[in-house]
Amino acid sequence: MDISPLYKLQTRLTHMMLSGCGLLEEDFRLKRAVEAMKPLETASPVFARIGQLLGRLSAADKKERPGALLDALTLVDAVILTQGAVDVPSKIEEIQIARWGSAVMNAPYSVLHALLDALGTSGGGRYSFVMETHKEHPELFEDYRVKPALVKALGSSYPELAEQVMRWLKESGPELLVLLSKDFDPKGKKEMVRRVAVIEDIAGPAANVFYREQLAEAEKEVRTALIYALRHSQENEELLLELAKTERGAHKKAALWALALMDGEKTAAFWADFAAQKPQEAFSYLTETTRDWASALTAAALKKWFMPWAGSDAAFGQTISLTKEEDASLTACFRALRGKSGWEAGECWRLAAGLEKRFARPDRKEGVTGRMDTIPGFFLHCLLYRSEPELGRLAVSCFEDYGETWFAAAAAAKLLFAPEEECINWLDRHLYKRFVFGEKRNGERIGRLLEVFNKIVWNEKTASYKLRLLYVSDADGRQKEAAHRIPQGIVEGYLTELLTGSRDSRLDGILFGWIQPGNREYCGKLCQYFYNQARTVSDNRVYLEPLRQCGAGECGGLAVKYFMSRGNIQAWEAWNYLNRLPGSWDSRLKEAEAVLGLVKSGRVKENSYLKERIEEYIGYARTQAAIHAGEEKGGGAGQ
Repeated sequence: MDISPLYKLQTRLTHMMLSGCGLLEEDFRLKRAVEAMKPLETASPVFARIGQLLGRLSAADKKERPGALLDALTLVDAVILTQGAVDVPSKIEEIQIARWGSAVMNAPYSVLHALLDALGTSGGGRYSFVMETHKEHPELFEDYRVKPALVKALGSSYPELAEQVMRWLKESGPELLVLLSKDFDPKGKKEMVRRVAVIEDIAGPAANVFYREQLAEAEKEVRTALIYALRHSQENEELLLELAKTERGAHKKAALWALALMDGEKTAAFWADFAAQKPQEAFSYLTETTRDWASALTAAALKKWFMPWAGSDAAFGQTISLTKEEDASLTACFRALRGKSGWEAGECWRLAAGLEKRFARPDRKEGVTGRMDTIPGFFLHCLLYRSEPELGRLAVSCFEDYGETWFAAAAAAKLLFAPEEECINWLDRHLYKRFVFGEKRNGERIGRLLEVFNKIVWNEKTASYKLRLLYVSDADGRQKEAAHRIPQGIVEGYLTELLTGSRDSRLDGILFGWIQPGNREYCGKLCQYFYNQARTVSDNRVYLEPLRQCGAGECGGLAVKYFMSRGNIQAWEAWNYLNRLPGSWDSRLKEAEAVLGLVKSGRVKENSYLKERIEEYIGYARTQAAIHAGEEKGGGAGQ
């Protein structure tokens, strides 16, 4: 419907308002506008009403004309206001979102604004707020408006916040590189160092042009970080060889650490010459490389140490004592064996295993350190650092030949490389002693396995169990991880039964790391075990969070056990404990009421505000129980 006559009518009525009603009979333009409106009067009641007002205006005497004119113009203006539109000749396109993030459409402004403020300002409490927001609204951290604030927060004056943000950003995709490289300052401070670390994790060798371009003007810590980043590409071999000669201090060390990860004849020749001149220093840089030339160089150096001790009949059985200087050199060389493979490295491990018991224990008075007596433990570290079947076979072989100290490494090898059934049979055979009237656990071997069990964790993102090694890199001082998947069934079944069967509360911390929040059957098994354990130990606080993670529905007896065991408890401690209880709100309410009964009867010592705080919690729990009961009745979520 064409409503353009309405706009013309508005123009003429407005003109009449300005010029005065005395010219009404002479205004032919207004008469044309009124005539043009006639066809519209039948299309809508509101247009018919406008026609009526225009008729009143034409018939009114001079005194009534101003009021009639005002009525007509008012209605016309109101109708036009409802018909307003803007028309721009163009194709409709979707809003373009910055490519480094997504748009979180339902993000509450109060939360988003507070998050951006916490990331961009200083002040107490912001770290805990950011952490809590990440826990409750992780999707906000993918928003394109938040990503720039996260990059800026890499320079936060609060180191814990900056480091945490760096870990989050490392999980981003390559689209974030635009933000990270934008306004990069090669002469900057810690923020730029962290930017380099994030770029490395996201892009690795793909950002090699960036590393080299920025290095030209880089200074201090940023230069150190950029030099070490050159390790990602073999193209940088010549540059690193040059930097290793020309740089000084931390820059030189970074160049050496990076050069240790290069390949090629020139690199191998450099390290061979370095090791010949300064063996202790040279081998200290080879602990994180897996190159073949490094394996051969390290093995050759260790053989020079081991062969005289292993091959001399006269020396057989004698204790090997090392001076501090000898121990430092041998330890540096031996630590370089980490990450090395091949038959030469394997031969060194077997020589070391045969000499293990002959190294003297620490004796500071005599200047003897003897750190070489930890060979099996270090082998386990190396096995997890570079998980290879060849090293796994070596671990089992050393256990068979050299005994108990190698049991943990052999068990780890079975978990990593053997089929599930074979691994279970092997563990079962070595962990139990069979007798005519039954079997008995080998407590010593189970104790040795704790070193392995402590490294098994459930990874929610990959939905798998991993045997994980956490270590601090000698190169950049950052914590790193080497993780290897192991069979899920063996952890949920055999290993869980092994630990729960011991009923040793000292082992329960290991089981805490095995919880799978989404696995109801397994959580049910752990939940029952944790619940029974919590009702027997005097201080059961450590079980509360695991029970919540397992979805425990009850908490009966837990608070009573804790309060009775403590006897004297502070008011704030009582609230904190009760607030951490697992189970439904009805269960928590009943347990809090039982604790209040202990206080009233005198079985738990009364002190300042204890009774009041428990009563306050009971009121809170009763309210929550009522709310959740209403939600369940209405079909909402339960607890």
